[in-house]
Amino acid sequence: MQDFAKKCADNKSMTVVFVSSEGVVLPLLTESSAFSRAHAPFEVGDIPDADAVDYLTKRGVPRERAQVAVRSITGGRLWLLNFYVGAHRTKSDDAILREFYNDTGKAADLQLLPTDHMLFRQLLSGPVAQRTASALAGKPALDALLKANVLAVHPDRSHTFHSRHVATFFAAEVATADRQAAEVAAAWWPPRWRLWSQ
Repeated sequence: MQDFAKKCADNKSMTVVFVSSEGVVLPLLTESSAFSRAHAPFEVGDIPDADAVDYLTKRGVPRERAQVAVRSITGGRLWLLNFYVGAHRTKSDDAILREFYNDTGKAADLQLLPTDHMLFRQLLSGPVAQRTASALAGKPALDALLKANVLAVHPDRSHTFHSRHVATFFAAEVATADRQAAEVAAAWWPPRWRLWSQ
């Protein structure tokens, strides 16, 4: 289809537009030589958090619960907001998060990446350039994490976490790993007053 779109662009007979919600499609399109005739990709981003809270409350979610959901589960991702409208009636936020967290943890495990891996740590600070992400995790792992909706790729080829619940999962995992490392270090190194008294 991309070759067809290129031929149409070359002879100016038609403009072909590709629309996708899948994160793996953009890298596939841009790796083809036919992409040379394409205009820059346009990304439709998430809606702002305040609008996401309003979206949920207008669909019957109590405002306090909507605020918590947007902050830790859905962000402004429309498919997650729609999922939450149905799920909140039968499940607690903890149960919803537990399911998402299990899926995210399994996706990282399948790539043999610890949940406090340097890639995830850097993503907590913001977008990570493709070259950096590939150097940290390798292209096969990045592709698998894109397919599992753990990571998202953007037109500038930077990577971010796919969803708010993915970001909150890794934030909690990194905090736990750092706390455990601090506890081990504190137990291993004797306090100074003991050293001085010896």
